[in-house]
Amino acid sequence: MENFKFLYQMLDRLRLDCEYFLGNGGRCEKHLWAGNVQDQIAEMRRIWDLLPEKPEWLSMEKINEYERLMMA
Repeated sequence: MENFKFLYQMLDRLRLDCEYFLGNGGRCEKHLWAGNVQDQIAEMRRIWDLLPEKPEWLSMEKINEYERLMMA
């Protein structure tokens, strides 16, 4: 688990960026780590797939929901 600590932290950072984008960030892509919605979601999926234990605080369904809301 320790080897994956950075990936869990990074995934949470990307998740928080999505929350900010949809809220106080005013849907401005400059607030996203990846710089755009497509790359942000792709990176979240990539990291999530690498994790041996999936985080209880973020499911693939939630990542898909972020994509749907952010692309709307």
